[in-house]
Amino acid sequence: MTVYADVLFLVNFSMDLLSLYGAGALLKRKKRSLRLVLAALLGGIYGVLDVIFTPPGVWGIILLLTASVIMCLLAYGKAGFFSTYVVFLGAEAFLGGVMSLLYTAASKLLHASQTGASPAEGHLTLRGFLLALAASVLVGLLTERTLNRSVTGTAEVRVTVCGRTFRFSAVCDSGNLLTDPLTDAPVILMGESVPGAAWLSALENPKGYRVIPYESVGGSGLLFAHKPEMLAIECRGRTYHPHALIAVARGTDAFNGNGGCVPASILRG
Repeated sequence: MTVYADVLFLVNFSMDLLSLYGAGALLKRKKRSLRLVLAALLGGIYGVLDVIFTPPGVWGIILLLTASVIMCLLAYGKAGFFSTYVVFLGAEAFLGGVMSLLYTAASKLLHASQTGASPAEGHLTLRGFLLALAASVLVGLLTERTLNRSVTGTAEVRVTVCGRTFRFSAVCDSGNLLTDPLTDAPVILMGESVPGAAWLSALENPKGYRVIPYESVGGSGLLFAHKPEMLAIECRGRTYHPHALIAVARGTDAFNGNGGCVPASILRG
């Protein structure tokens, strides 16, 4: 059977783009067109190479899962990876599974009518399907665990913003997924109880600030984040200097008695 690489690439690219977009829409993730397109391009290229080289057995599964992981990371980053990965696989199955099943069934019936072979030959068995499903979930869990292998508890933050230095303790929270829409930089929250935080919050049009949209149980709104001149986070005997922004969280003391909140993902073990 003749397979046209350009058609195969276009089909895979379209399906991957729709699946990635659908996963982001269901999970209400911030979608960036360029990242989605790049991830879908990777999926399209992988689809063509997979047909050309046809890696045998388990290697084919490993490469497929690796490509899926890279696509999800490229499209939406590390935050909330496992949920993105699972929903993406589900969307892929929903959009492509039925089409692939119908195409395969039609091809096998045609082959059987021409050669007299059994149409059931080569069909995916239930055992094979369950093993592939288990492998997909396992890869997602291991990747999520690796990405979130971060320090928990509290940390000491020392940050200089607009020429003023602030020091406060912060809870390490894996639920803090705030990022800058433009640069993807994580956002550290500083409570108003921190000495000097009210001064920073009251600054009008400070140089280089970023507007960070957020959604929470209590509603949605905007935070004004700053790029610090210096940032050091001490936790469990280690000092981290992550690329992150700092924002004052107004009207909240939800930091378990601490002065702020640090995204746990930026403190890698």
